[in-house]
Amino acid sequence: MADHHWHPLPSEILCTVFAHLRYDDLEGFTVYRDLVVASLVCRWWRQAAIEDSSLWDHINVSVWHYGHVLTFIARAKGRPLSIRVMFDDYGYRSNVYRDFSAGLDVISAKWNHIRALSLKLGKRCGLNIGSLASSWIGSFSSEHGLPSALESLCIHRDPQCTSFSFLAGLLARPLPESLKLVHLKGSPIPAHFKFSSLRNLTQLSLDSTLSASPPTSTHILEMLRSSPDLEVLQLKTLITDNGLSSIKAVSLPRLRYLVLTIYNNLPDMLMLFEKLDFSPDACIHLIVQTYLSVPPPILLRSFTSTLRTSEVSVSTPDGVLTIEVHGVRSNSSLEDAMAHIQFTYPLPILTPNKQTVIHTLLKIMDSMAWSRPSHLKVDIAQYHGDPPTAESWPSLFVRLATLESIEAQLVCERGSQENLEEIEAATALISALSPPRTNSIVCPHLRRLVFPAIDRKKLTENFWETMKECVERRESRGLPSFGVSF
Repeated sequence: MADHHWHPLPSEILCTVFAHLRYDDLEGFTVYRDLVVASLVCRWWRQAAIEDSSLWDHINVSVWHYGHVLTFIARAKGRPLSIRVMFDDYGYRSNVYRDFSAGLDVISAKWNHIRALSLKLGKRCGLNIGSLASSWIGSFSSEHGLPSALESLCIHRDPQCTSFSFLAGLLARPLPESLKLVHLKGSPIPAHFKFSSLRNLTQLSLDSTLSASPPTSTHILEMLRSSPDLEVLQLKTLITDNGLSSIKAVSLPRLRYLVLTIYNNLPDMLMLFEKLDFSPDACIHLIVQTYLSVPPPILLRSFTSTLRTSEVSVSTPDGVLTIEVHGVRSNSSLEDAMAHIQFTYPLPILTPNKQTVIHTLLKIMDSMAWSRPSHLKVDIAQYHGDPPTAESWPSLFVRLATLESIEAQLVCERGSQENLEEIEAATALISALSPPRTNSIVCPHLRRLVFPAIDRKKLTENFWETMKECVERRESRGLPSFGVSF
């Protein structure tokens, strides 16, 4: 199409569209292919793209993607730069490493123009690429340290990467006062880390961080005490107890989002949580990694007593049994703060059966007396064994007295036989909602049942008969009717 057909479109609108063509791939590295292709459509588009310096100030570098660095820096026209460097070895020849190193040298010349720095050491960061990373980062560790205008620092080391000691030297240098965000994943914390340098942080994430010895609770609290302006905090790291009970609580009045991952064999993380004095408006995520053979931990009563749970769900994402509890925390504002507690059970070699999963859910309900959800979502179709019977459901329902809706998928649907088993399992669940030989009231607020795996056209006569009897018995006891969907 001729160039003049595109001229009526203002460059501001064009560049807004171009900005959306930068997207993140699975590795978290922005891909520019679509942006570059769009800028080649015509001279007008190319001119508009090149003149907008904000499109080029994010620069990603890797062994297979480095030839654009000089061009991008030129087009950024002096803007603060966001640099992401991936060190990963795919068996390239020495001349490739030489050219990659030349691209890094271009970045070195603009070191103090870097606003955001992200370093990723992949699982193939072997001897060759590790030496290159060490020489490049090491040259700044000993002399200049981190960029003087740095606002964001992210270091992500894959567990299989063994060449990473040079990172400690980079962090051992004084941190710039401009630093606002720090995310360390699998990265070393120097033995003499200067916590006082973090006083201006607003976001901190420690994910499986390393050090010469595991960081103690005192070290973590010292770090947090040095950062009173924190708004986002994520802790997923091994810590050791060293007299935490005698340490004064840390006040984080501006904290609005907290993620704390708790390992079952480290209850000290819960004690650490108790030492955090944060706003009641903060959104809280607790992730408890444990095992089926271990009783669920009793969470802090000072925290759980303020919760009103709205949903409990059981699922198996990526082959890991996960039980999630969603709720809200009462506070002084008009909107309640969200709370999310997740129990994650790495599956053993033998997949647990359905009855074991439900039994585990029961234990969690017993350990959290405040849990009275309005919605229960159960997906145990992937587990072997028979689904819960009409006799086993009431033991769960009695703990969930305020249930308003239930969604259940109990059998994997692969054919007519499995579909029939799912219908029979659903029939047993319905029978449990109105036991025929007792006057006990079950789930008095229930108004909705969902069976997403059932084909309505294949429902049996027994299902409809059980449904009819359940509705009649519940109505005779003054309970509201409920709808069923598939």
